[in-house]
Amino acid sequence: MSALLTLAGCQKAVAPSEPQAEDAGAARFVVAVHQAVTASDVQRVDLTVDGPGQPELTVQLAPDGSVWTGLLSQLPAGSGRRFRAFAYDSNARLIYRGEALDVTITANQTVQVNILLQQVDRSPEFENAGPVITSLVVSRSTVEVGGFVDVRATAYDPNTGDVLTYAWTATAGTFSTPAALATRWTAPMTEGVQTLTLTVADPLGASTAVSFPILVEGTGVGEAEVFVRFNSWPQVVSLTGFPTQVVPGQAIGVSAQGVDNDDVAANLHYAWTASCAGTWTDEGTASAHFTPTELPAQSTCDNCQLTVRVTDGRGGEGLGHLGVCVGAPVTANVAPRITSAFQTARTVGPGSTVRFNVRAMDPEGTPLGFAWEAPVGTLGAPAPISEGSEITWTAPACIDAQATPVVRARVTDAEGLEAVQTFSLTWTGPACATTLGFLTQPSDVLATNVITPAVRVVLLDSLGRTSLAPSGPVRLALGANPGAGTLSGTVEAAPVAGIATFADLSIEASGVGYTLVASVTGLPPLASQAFTIQPLAVRGASVDRFVTTGNAQATRGADLGATVVQALVEQGDGSFTTFNGEGAADGTFAIQGVPSGAYYLRLGKDYVVTSSRAPDLGRDGQGRPDATPANASTTLSVDLQGLASWQAGDDIEVFSAGTGLWAQGVPELALTGAALAAGSQRWTQTLQYAGMRNANLVEASAGDTVTFHQLSLKSEATNGAAETYTAATRAWSAPLAVAQGGTASLAGTMAALAQDQVMNVDLRTQDFEALRTQVHPSAQPADHALFVAAFPDGTRGSYTAAPDLLTFFPAPGAANRVFAFSFGNPHPGFAQAGMAETSFTVPLLAPGATQALTVRPTVGQTDALPAFHASALAPRLSPARAPTLAGQDAFGTLTGVGLTPRLAWTAPAVGTATHYRVRVYEVFVNAQGRTAQSTGGPVAQLYTAATSLRFPPGVLTAGKRYYAILEAASSGNADFQGHPFRSAWPEAHAMLVTGTFAP
Repeated sequence: MSALLTLAGCQKAVAPSEPQAEDAGAARFVVAVHQAVTASDVQRVDLTVDGPGQPELTVQLAPDGSVWTGLLSQLPAGSGRRFRAFAYDSNARLIYRGEALDVTITANQTVQVNILLQQVDRSPEFENAGPVITSLVVSRSTVEVGGFVDVRATAYDPNTGDVLTYAWTATAGTFSTPAALATRWTAPMTEGVQTLTLTVADPLGASTAVSFPILVEGTGVGEAEVFVRFNSWPQVVSLTGFPTQVVPGQAIGVSAQGVDNDDVAANLHYAWTASCAGTWTDEGTASAHFTPTELPAQSTCDNCQLTVRVTDGRGGEGLGHLGVCVGAPVTANVAPRITSAFQTARTVGPGSTVRFNVRAMDPEGTPLGFAWEAPVGTLGAPAPISEGSEITWTAPACIDAQATPVVRARVTDAEGLEAVQTFSLTWTGPACATTLGFLTQPSDVLATNVITPAVRVVLLDSLGRTSLAPSGPVRLALGANPGAGTLSGTVEAAPVAGIATFADLSIEASGVGYTLVASVTGLPPLASQAFTIQPLAVRGASVDRFVTTGNAQATRGADLGATVVQALVEQGDGSFTTFNGEGAADGTFAIQGVPSGAYYLRLGKDYVVTSSRAPDLGRDGQGRPDATPANASTTLSVDLQGLASWQAGDDIEVFSAGTGLWAQGVPELALTGAALAAGSQRWTQTLQYAGMRNANLVEASAGDTVTFHQLSLKSEATNGAAETYTAATRAWSAPLAVAQGGTASLAGTMAALAQDQVMNVDLRTQDFEALRTQVHPSAQPADHALFVAAFPDGTRGSYTAAPDLLTFFPAPGAANRVFAFSFGNPHPGFAQAGMAETSFTVPLLAPGATQALTVRPTVGQTDALPAFHASALAPRLSPARAPTLAGQDAFGTLTGVGLTPRLAWTAPAVGTATHYRVRVYEVFVNAQGRTAQSTGGPVAQLYTAATSLRFPPGVLTAGKRYYAILEAASSGNADFQGHPFRSAWPEAHAMLVTGTFAP
């Protein structure tokens, strides 16, 4: 850029009052800014004049629009004057300067001085290097019509950071990705030679290109030799060249455009030079041609710099550079082509051998390399054949279930391009095992006992199927070992049909959380689920569960400190091995050394045949376990009004959920006071409190309440003659406190109960009586009973004595009949259950007696309403059948059965028994010749789920006589082994009575 300073000297007018100097002149200065220089560029212009006879004088010109002006007067005339001008920007930086020398100032004459201010700093030179294509790979030199050719190129830009763009074009056909270095060209549907071109350009406009022919032919195949030449059109912002990649002797056309910022219309001059050997034509014009004559010493590209020098003729100049590549031509490399492939078989099995060969050629004629690979199986040594290679493959014993066996041949040329031939095979053999699984997990077992069922480990393929492939042995070892035990038995087994079985494993030390680890060579190990080795000791309890007020729960262990605790194991010869244990006050017990399997657990008089290692012989009950039993001097004074008019056959019951207190026939407990008379509506008596069942002290402070309710006689004649029954009609409830040894008083008025509880029953009394001979050959029906009772908890079966809401007692021999009953409910929050029972009388005459003992066995059932009467009320369970004792008919009078005879029977004909109870009673002949039963209840009670048991030693005593009641029972309790004395509805029982017997 430049600025022009014009100085115009002129004769100064002389004012009359001003003295005039001699030999002086005046000069006015005007600095004009050219188009390329703006006011914002130049902030100050200084002008200095000096010379012989002219002291140095500097003035600052003032801006006036687009010019700077100033006036110098009284300039001494003379020659050799020098005028210098300096232009500054806003930072006081000198940006333009210029001078005029040997200027003569003539007195009273006008002188004009022109100074061209030159730009102080040179303009930046333009630099760029064109992109370079380094390689071009073509997959095929010929292609069938509509076929495809894969092409791939590499290129770079010598200028770091320049991002290249790519463009593929063709005389026909289409590219899948025309803007990528690698693309696929689809040939047209016409035959002939088509030219494909790749153009690579940088962001500054420089570009280069490469073109090559492809022969498109019919479906036949052939060969073509490919020649590649370069034809590129690089462009630069102010400098373009074509092409930028050449060989010696190939001309490059270059074109430059210069812009003069001082004068866009200026006539610029161009001069071209090159850093490498070559010749120029038109090198003095904007467009020239350069032909390199030899390869530069530098072998890499960007090895020749073309430079243009643009001058404006006023001292200013600009330079431009274009880097080009002078080197050998790039030729396309086509991948090898496989001409034939052969295999001797397609279907293979374990150990099969297959021979493969391939033949191939390289379009460029370079030597080819052959490599073979197989993911599975074994490859032999490859052998060369004409234009190819051959190999033998041996199949493995198995393959992965999700794999397909293949063999591949890779053919590679000298440049690393390859062609692949894949040979597929169909597998007929087994799938390899990839994982292990426990087909049968180890189960809990006693220490030293064999783990049963046998542990089984399966070999699985990758699809989760059993693998039949050959395998090494499966080994088992302890994983988690909480008891520091040792795994004994056969711990290594060969798989059979993919499964290894371990039938005799055992561990001698108890512990919770053992695991086994299975392993086989080549597969990851697998841990089993955790299991328990139980101690040889039996550790159990007798903990009772109680339901109290509001169905609150409580427990209490039976004090077993003084109770005989034993485990008796029956041997094959009928004898018993006895293991003595110890009981504790909290209800727990332990018996050491008991082997696995069934044993007789003895707690006092109770014997339970079980295999449980942690049985609980607790029962369910009603009331607080810490309630205090009342003594004989404790009484209860009652004054209740509002009774329904009293009738003969009416009854009053009392119940307290907090203590389990219950009694029926309460007025019969009177100590004082008049008995209730017919028509009475007030009851006033003092009762013997301790005469009630569960006569524990009721404590109002503990939340206890008592309920008295009246059962009134009613009549039912819906389907026949009138039958009487009792139903709850009146009730009274209140808190009560009963003190030990004192008299508690209560008074109140009973409230009427709505008779809205209805039950229709099809009672089959004759079906019950028909079981008579199964009870005992001499049995006779004694009576029938039908009850509806209210239980505080409906999930525990008939666990407690419960208040009756309805009672009915049909006479023996009564016909089957449908009854419709109604009753009230004094306990609306309780569960209602129906109970039906038939009792029989069985006479037992001991040898030497003149009178028989009468035993009253029963058959009956209990269920929640309405399930109780949903169908005909017939026996749900009949007695056991065909009982034998020591192999003899148990109904007979037997002697010499031994001290440990076996009692056996057949399961009931009606229903399914979940367990059986055998109660053994001692009898004797008293002084009156009567068969009598010893006091104190049964000498033993035995429980089992089987259909036989042996009396353990100590139950029978030599010289004494006994009889037994065998009771078949069923209930909703599914865990007889672990909790034999728990129950749930529905319940049923059926008793039979044996004859008397003696050891």
